[in-house]
Amino acid sequence: MDHQSLLKDLAKRLETPGLPSQVEIGRGARVDQPLVSRARKGQLIRYTDRVKRLDEYVTMRVAMLPHPPSTRTRGRRNAGAAVDREVMDRCRDFLAGGGDPNLLLDQLALLRRAVSSTK
Repeated sequence: MDHQSLLKDLAKRLETPGLPSQVEIGRGARVDQPLVSRARKGQLIRYTDRVKRLDEYVTMRVAMLPHPPSTRTRGRRNAGAAVDREVMDRCRDFLAGGGDPNLLLDQLALLRRAVSSTK
């Protein structure tokens, strides 16, 4: 995916209802709030390391938002949904306790690779 597409996708994700304030997003991603604002408005030109950090953090925060049940999750047993909630709660607790969001993202990526290599 080219950098302009990545920047457009980031701007769309920053519009997701339920995200924290730009200041909190900046703090969590370890970037300044004006960068978050410019990204949300689609004013960024380059996909730098700072923008990548912001992108990864926002992606993680959007993934942690409660989603309405989809056709995929409606068919699951309640036990599966309970596990999903527990995973999300533990991720929130980790972040609320000052956990590094980039560490969490790295660990999730590692788990994805491990699962995909076993299939």
